[in-house]
Amino acid sequence: MHTKESFYHDRKIKGSLCFAPSTSMYIGYQGEITACCINKKNVLGRYPEESLMKIWTGEKYKKMREELRSFVFSDGCRKCERLISNNNFATLKIPFHDRTTPNNFNLPERLYLELDNKCNLMCTMCSGKFSSKILKHIERKPEYKSPYLNDNFLDELKPFLMNAHYIDYYGGEPFLIGIYYKIWEFLIKENINSQQYIQTNGTVYNKKISDIVTNLNVNLSISLDSVNEDTYSKIRIGSNYNLVIDNLLKFNQILKNKNKNLYISAVLCKDNFKELMEFYFFCQKNQLILYFHELNRPRNLSVYNVEYDDLKNFLLEINKKIQNIRKISNIDLINLETIISQIKFLEKIKLNLENTKDSNFSFINFIEKHFPYYLKITKDKLAESQVTDFDVSNSIEFKTINACEETGISNHLFKEILPLTEEQYAIKISEFFLSLKKL
Repeated sequence: MHTKESFYHDRKIKGSLCFAPSTSMYIGYQGEITACCINKKNVLGRYPEESLMKIWTGEKYKKMREELRSFVFSDGCRKCERLISNNNFATLKIPFHDRTTPNNFNLPERLYLELDNKCNLMCTMCSGKFSSKILKHIERKPEYKSPYLNDNFLDELKPFLMNAHYIDYYGGEPFLIGIYYKIWEFLIKENINSQQYIQTNGTVYNKKISDIVTNLNVNLSISLDSVNEDTYSKIRIGSNYNLVIDNLLKFNQILKNKNKNLYISAVLCKDNFKELMEFYFFCQKNQLILYFHELNRPRNLSVYNVEYDDLKNFLLEINKKIQNIRKISNIDLINLETIISQIKFLEKIKLNLENTKDSNFSFINFIEKHFPYYLKITKDKLAESQVTDFDVSNSIEFKTINACEETGISNHLFKEILPLTEEQYAIKISEFFLSLKKL
């Protein structure tokens, strides 16, 4: 299992922090093109303003490749940097791009397709960006106009589909998105051996879908945030728990017949973190591979919003259960222990934050200890801004404050971990920046 130090040593040997811009292309539902599904900030081009081929061979792609080969995290890569710093390697996507050797950048070997936001659910942690139903009924905004409705896009995509070894499908709900069926029909004829990764909410199952999963080389992941019906229904609004479990078992059987595993993708949040053990054993019983992803937004649903005592008691209880399991079984607990380690990390932060009421508490020392990567980025941003003074009462208006939003330090610490009002936020971040200027 990696540590932060061994990971960076391994990347030095490989020759790049990440090969995503050398091997991959993400195509978003509003025409935005990026290097992967995690970094959606560093937009490398837009379709149909530019062709897919022009974007792939363009200067922005080249610059990102060069930065990562120079061991500099490119713009928008901060989430992966944070996962590494927290030793959370189970959900890190960087190794996905090491599976094949870059082919002189002729064409990407992995495609991430997120071509529509059509969805039948309104999950509590989701937004209209990923759910057409939320966009219409909660945000009350007009539906997005897809740039991929004409046949020209599919014709332009076909050479990329022919070359691809791996293709990932997101939504919305992929099994409700019409253009994906055209892509799957093409692949069955022209590139049937390519690996398809489909992330579904599990609500849709019929013969057509069964045939696609059977005939293509499909790796399937179902979003399931709880195996408790009440908790599941609270999180995944509009779904039917029993129907999803029934569909899950059908999908699982198809994949077992092909000697494949079904994956479960779960979002760890305030409502379900105490059910970790129950969830884990459900997956063990049905031979499912479970992965948890931490939820940062919305803040009120995040584990960051759980009180310190609740986290402490939970960790004490689950650690006892794990110790008892190890006495009687050799069951693989790596994925479970990885997400528990993230909760332990949060518990330490919460404990330290209890000291913020102490007049001797140094917030900058706290950040330097727990979030050194954010500290460096923010200092670099401050140096670029050339701002030398801060007015606490008006700090929220300063361009430096806005510039530092993109570093993640203000969003992640001041807005999510600390329950601050806007005024308190302005004061706290001003004090923080002033401290940095004195270093």
